[in-house]
Amino acid sequence: MDPSARIGTTLRGKWRIDRLLGTGGFAAVFAATHRAGKRVAIKVLHPTLSASAEVRRRFLKEAYAANAVEHPGVVGVSDDDITEDGCAFLVMDLLEGETVDTFRKRSGGRLDIPTTFQIATQTLDALSAAHEKGIVHRDLKPENLFYTKSGQVKILDFGIARFREPGDEATATQTGMTMGSPAFMAPEQARGHWSRVDARTDVYAIGATVFTLLTGRLVHGKGNLNETLIAAATRPVEPLHSVAPHIPSAICAVIDKALAFDQVDRYSSARDFQAAILQLGDTTRESGSTLPLGAAPNLPTATVGTQPLTPPNISPAYPSMANSVGVAEQSGTTSAPVSTPAAGSTQIAEESNPRAAIADLPMGPPNPPYPPVPSRTGGRGARAGAPLVIAIATVSMGTLALALWLGLRAPPAPNIHAARALGCTT
Repeated sequence: MDPSARIGTTLRGKWRIDRLLGTGGFAAVFAATHRAGKRVAIKVLHPTLSASAEVRRRFLKEAYAANAVEHPGVVGVSDDDITEDGCAFLVMDLLEGETVDTFRKRSGGRLDIPTTFQIATQTLDALSAAHEKGIVHRDLKPENLFYTKSGQVKILDFGIARFREPGDEATATQTGMTMGSPAFMAPEQARGHWSRVDARTDVYAIGATVFTLLTGRLVHGKGNLNETLIAAATRPVEPLHSVAPHIPSAICAVIDKALAFDQVDRYSSARDFQAAILQLGDTTRESGSTLPLGAAPNLPTATVGTQPLTPPNISPAYPSMANSVGVAEQSGTTSAPVSTPAAGSTQIAEESNPRAAIADLPMGPPNPPYPPVPSRTGGRGARAGAPLVIAIATVSMGTLALALWLGLRAPPAPNIHAARALGCTT
């Protein structure tokens, strides 16, 4: 069924479908209006997948993972039902703004350091809340992060998120549901080691997202689906500094740690990764960015996908998500169908991916060690240097007084000595 055929129809006698916002490998997202006037986003599972009771079960269970997070940085689900033709659907908030990927492309292909850090810290805050509830997203990427007109970042598409439940891996490989985007997959996920997928897998995906936002390229470069998947499974990511030498080394070290090939070498949690980025605030300001920190966002009021949006200015550096206002859902984040994948953003179905061919390939070496990120000293360094400055000033004043005294006592002819004492001649 062509998803656009639903436009103008009414679901369950109350949800009027207004327009198609986007379509992906296993669902289509529509803007809709409730009979009471509330505007929402509705995500409808494709008919071929809705035919499977197991897929429907997982679609509903894993989508409601977003509600379990209870964080304003996650788009929640307000209702679910079955269409008249038997397709499962979810009712979600309708967001105003654009995806981070659209924002990046519209900003010239990459973002500056302060903007990237704002996006990363907000995302990691919401992700930490998910991990605390035992939920791993497994498909984090710029297309699944939404930048609202108020300057807030929201995580989209918990459709393949997984609760860390014993024995869940037994059925995860049998449903044909999408299992991630190769360009942002951690090695353990690319190799299909589902028992090893945990919070550090999401940390890697955010590291890959930050890498792309800062450099404008994917962590493993260009390649088709199979090439990207094999690279993710077997090859460490090239150090950020070798790709973007203009980025301060302290920042590169933080991102490289998040992208470490071995899980044990990454940050142990999203909260640790967020703390490491926040520590780099001073380094960011020293990088010479001209982005006005603290300025109010400047996005026009427009529903996603209806007109171009201007780049939002940054909200206060690394703002808390406590006052987030969730007003909407995603559009313009279309993923290619499983049958026509693209390496950068395409999700892959387990039943059609080449993991079997790479299962026995050797794992690559871990990333090289990096020097620890320097800690922030705040005002302590300035206070420590104050006595030295006072001492130098005192000596200088003493020298000047002595020189003046000599000048007053000496006869006119030797005044050259006073001048030398004052540094006026050589």
